[in-house]
Amino acid sequence: KMEEKEKLIKKYPYLAYSTNIMEYFAMIGYQEKYINKVFANKKYKEKIGSPSILFSATSNRDFGFIDNNLIITQVYPDIPKLIPVNKNNINNEEQRTSNTIYSFCYDSLDGKEKLFYICYAFKFYEKYKYYSKKGHYLEYYVPKAFCIVSQYYYFTFFEYICRNLHILMKNKDIESIPVEITIYNIINFIPSPMNYSLNLDLFSYILTSEKEVVIKQLSGYPYLDFDLARIFNVLPMNFIIEIFILSIMEQSMLFFSHDLELLNMVMFIMFVLNYPCNDSPYFWHIVSVSKDNFDEDNKFVGKVMASMLGVNTAYADDVATD
Repeated sequence: KMEEKEKLIKKYPYLAYSTNIMEYFAMIGYQEKYINKVFANKKYKEKIGSPSILFSATSNRDFGFIDNNLIITQVYPDIPKLIPVNKNNINNEEQRTSNTIYSFCYDSLDGKEKLFYICYAFKFYEKYKYYSKKGHYLEYYVPKAFCIVSQYYYFTFFEYICRNLHILMKNKDIESIPVEITIYNIINFIPSPMNYSLNLDLFSYILTSEKEVVIKQLSGYPYLDFDLARIFNVLPMNFIIEIFILSIMEQSMLFFSHDLELLNMVMFIMFVLNYPCNDSPYFWHIVSVSKDNFDEDNKFVGKVMASMLGVNTAYADDVATD
């Protein structure tokens, strides 16, 4: 029997080996003290300073890859704006959410292996009311985001977690354990489905409408936890084929769009479709930059090797021809 076990071929998930399904969770936004200072200044502007990390939790196994500045600039390539509350509820930002993804590959601290990670962000707004000394008040929607970093691209599962955490935070009447404790337990006690599929029931104890989630066991092939066919409803088939051929040839490409989710998802899909030939520096960073940060000082713009890069704006000739 020992000889039979020795003959077994060890199975490794594609570009991943973490025993946890996620490594890091962060809440991005603005400190209440900072928002108060902004509103207390009579010359305040709707466009304010860059957001910061309000809360974060890391798994027990720290790979030393977390770069909070990189995370913030990818979730918000442009500094977000505070949006005035419309009394007629025409722009009810409380109901609007969006997603963002990106991925990156680094050398480990000892330089002996590559660390591949993806980042998923769930972006939303919270209503904030500031009272002046005279008794008047200003009411704005303030941007906030949840961010998950993992070696595994279970985007639908990550959206499920963030959406329900958002519900728990938004509904103060729901009695549950603190969100921070829930996040800590999810990070440290949900294993990766390396050896078996997982049936997870995380929120039905408090949100009765939620059902258990099934996460399929990992294999040596890339697993897409999203509907790949939807991309064909957004982009013409001939355009997708053209992008795919250029990616196989590893030609430098710039992608332009105001929709950050679509922008990075198109590049990520090209990365996956190039399997098994995508273990290349060309695909090491699936990222986007703002138009204002498109300059040689940006490490993603000033790359020596060919790569794909997103620019979070409408097409601009002055950027494309630089």
